[in-house]
Amino acid sequence: MNKDLIAIIVEGESYEKGIIKNIEKVFPLGRQIYEVFTLPAGQNIYMLWKKMKEDEFETDIIEVLRDSCKSLERELSPFTRDSFSEVYLFFDYDAHQQNLESGIDADEVLVEMLESFDNETENGKLYISYPMAEAIRDFIPETCKAFSGDCFINFQVTGYKRKSTYKEDGTASKTQAISKYNHDVWVNVLTCFVERLNCLRNDEQRLSMIECKKYTPIDVFRLQQSVILSEECLMILSAFPEFIIDYFKEEYLSNFINTREIDLIKCDKNDK
Repeated sequence: MNKDLIAIIVEGESYEKGIIKNIEKVFPLGRQIYEVFTLPAGQNIYMLWKKMKEDEFETDIIEVLRDSCKSLERELSPFTRDSFSEVYLFFDYDAHQQNLESGIDADEVLVEMLESFDNETENGKLYISYPMAEAIRDFIPETCKAFSGDCFINFQVTGYKRKSTYKEDGTASKTQAISKYNHDVWVNVLTCFVERLNCLRNDEQRLSMIECKKYTPIDVFRLQQSVILSEECLMILSAFPEFIIDYFKEEYLSNFINTREIDLIKCDKNDK
């Protein structure tokens, strides 16, 4: 078995797979080969947490998937956790999820999962999209402004998939087709992520893209929590540019962006 294999676990049947395929096209993951495993409909990070909790977080993620997702049994049959050098998980922040018992706080569960899945060479590394994977297309090129409107949205948002693609007047986003994302589009995606993270930090000292590397997925969630609790909203943030900034070395990122400056629209998070 090739120990350079990467496992990527997602919850979307096609959209997330398309994102991963495009990332591999624009940002080759090197000599490593990746396998994408998709959770069946209705299962998400909270379902995995239930199983992990039962096993006191001692069962590895590949075995958890094999035991809890019958539809993945055949797909996973050639593999064990030792088959993979790295494991990454991409999930949505699901404010509406119904997979937890009454009285269990979903955000506390998410913290526990982010703490448990914080290393790709061990249990795996978890990245969260806010509110969902479609956040990757929710921007206006060469700004950090969201196509759907304000880049802070109510955390109980409904109908976001359509809002991230079409405005109320029927205008379609020019960045919706993931398969067409190229170098220039990804420069916008990465820059948008950095600018929104800086806005979420609410700090006069702005971070560069390289400095964003020090922010882990749980750090980002803590920043989101402060806004959720105080203002009942979320910053629209995609997990995939976060992964790219985290995964690739500083030199590669600097060459990819080529120190391009983008004239960003200053956003006011209090103007929602």
